[in-house]
Amino acid sequence: MHQKTFGSLLLAITVSLCFVGSNTPLRADEPVQLIFDTDLGNDVDDALAMGVIHSLQSRGECELLAVTITKDHELAAPFADVINTFYGRGEIPIGVCRSDVTNGEGRFNGLAAIKDDGKDRFPHDLRSGKDAPEAVEVLRRTLADADDDSVVIAQVGFSTNLANLLDSPADDISPLTGLELVKQKVQRLSVMAGAFTQIMNNKGQPYDHKEYNVIKDIPAAQKLAEQ
Repeated sequence: MHQKTFGSLLLAITVSLCFVGSNTPLRADEPVQLIFDTDLGNDVDDALAMGVIHSLQSRGECELLAVTITKDHELAAPFADVINTFYGRGEIPIGVCRSDVTNGEGRFNGLAAIKDDGKDRFPHDLRSGKDAPEAVEVLRRTLADADDDSVVIAQVGFSTNLANLLDSPADDISPLTGLELVKQKVQRLSVMAGAFTQIMNNKGQPYDHKEYNVIKDIPAAQKLAEQ
């Protein structure tokens, strides 16, 4: 990709996000330690974002620690595994929620089920979200293993998983509660959830935009914003 085009893409992604976290700057000489929380499969944007993340990891600019899914369909996690496997990183942990939020297949998750002559068209190991661990378990384990104040979480779906993380108690993974783990381990939270004022439609008329990532799980979005 041309450098100017790639830079414009990163700028577009960056300005669409709301940053909340500590004031400690990220180290420019170290890869960003990243958790990607996504409602993968409804549209193509999250799949493209994963492609950007993997490309940045190949450049030594980040390390994808885990992918957690907020779309409750059994092929969402396998589709994430398809993308990770394509980039040679099929070992990255994937966690799922069982919330019944947007439980349809979506436009893209079905790609994980396509076979040609009995073989996967797009190689992957994870066959179903039913075989994947709970997202909260993956989040807790990933944070517990991380250095203090080192992890960036990018949430581009619903707030379900992160709200559940905040509610999680101490367990055999960590003696810290979810909220305590976040305070100790998370350097920055990046949330895609946009317009909170009137915006213009394609006819130049103002209207109240109801953000999809918020309205699909309003209680979780409220909890995340408050805590």
